[in-house]
Amino acid sequence: MSTDVAVVDGEPQWWRHVTGVAVGEGMFDTWTVHAAHDAELESYCGNWIEQNLAGYTGMLNLETIGSRIIEAHLRLSDQWPDLYGQGWIGCFRRPLS
Repeated sequence: MSTDVAVVDGEPQWWRHVTGVAVGEGMFDTWTVHAAHDAELESYCGNWIEQNLAGYTGMLNLETIGSRIIEAHLRLSDQWPDLYGQGWIGCFRRPLS
């Protein structure tokens, strides 16, 4: 599973999960973008984010197997943000002082 997370000051604000169909040698042929939340995965990854990325604001991509993190990238997956719909960019808006 590949998960993009909008993080503000070390706290997850928005999630999107994607699963891929492997074709071998680490390559994937088909991806499915999920609109539903994954409570178990978000709880586990949310705890990891809060413990390890305090103060970070930005996008985070987590690769997981069996609900456990195997890779973390301080970026989003650029293949499908146009499929994410509304809401994820607004996580970063802050009121003007």
